Amino acid sequence: MRNYNRDEKLGQEAVNVFTEHLSNTGVKYCNADRQAQINGIDIITPDATFEVKHQSFPGSIVIEESDGLRQGWVYTSKSDYLINVNLRNGAFIQIPMQKLRWLYDLIKGNYRLMHNDFTDGARGDVWQGSYRIIPITNLEGFIPVEKFKIALF
Repeated sequence: MRNYNRDEKLGQEAVNVFTEHLSNTGVKYCNADRQAQINGIDIITPDATFEVKHQSFPGSIVIEESDGLRQGWVYTSKSDYLINVNLRNGAFIQIPMQKLRWLYDLIKGNYRLMHNDFTDGARGDVWQGSYRIIPITNLEGFIPVEKFKIALF
């Protein structure tokens, strides 16, 4: 099972890896404000918006079906691209969000729906999100999957 609080911390590390890449390649960016983050946008550049996730399972994308209260990011994100970062080696992939959403709807039935640990909310509520693990190789050929490798050291 996955843990929301741990995933949130790892997600911030993934954002840091991606913004370091942007800085090193001379791309101007800004971190999204709280309202943009609610809309699934972590990073804004002059040309695109990005939602950044960490790779919980090497070679796969964990797609949030529900956060326990509403539909998951694959349905609600307003970003142009998903960035999925492997924190072990700094590699990441970039996938157009609309195309990922389209393909996910077609293939999600082939993958088991799993659940996060229960999470205690700030107001005393308890909720549990759900997700599916999709191998990246099962996306390639159907939608553009751009791969990048950066040095972490």
